[in-house]
Amino acid sequence: PNAFESKMLRDVLLQAGSDLAQLDSEIDRVQAVREALCQKRQALLKFIAEHNAILAPIRRLPPELLTDIFARCSPPSMLWQEQEAPSPCAQVCAGWRKAAVSTQQLW
Repeated sequence: PNAFESKMLRDVLLQAGSDLAQLDSEIDRVQAVREALCQKRQALLKFIAEHNAILAPIRRLPPELLTDIFARCSPPSMLWQEQEAPSPCAQVCAGWRKAAVSTQQLW
C-alpha cells in the first residue's frame, strides 16, 4: 500500500480498536447486570419455595394424626438409644420432632 492507503488503514484499525474496547466495556456492564438479575432471581426462587412450604397440606395435619402415622410406620422391635431420635420422621422439622417425641409407641 502507498502512504495514503497505509494512513487510511491505520485510521480504520485505530477506530476498530476503539470500537472493540467500547464493546468490551459494554459486555462487562451487561454481564454485571445479568449477574445481579440472576442473584435476584435466586432470592425470589428461595422466597417462593420457603413460603410455598408454609402452605403445604402436611402442615395442616393434626398432631394426633401425625403420631398415629409415625407409630404405624415404625417397626415394633426398634430399640433406640437415649440420644437418638425415635424416628427418622423426627428429623424432618420441629413440628414433626415434637409429634414423634410425644409418641410413646416409638420409644
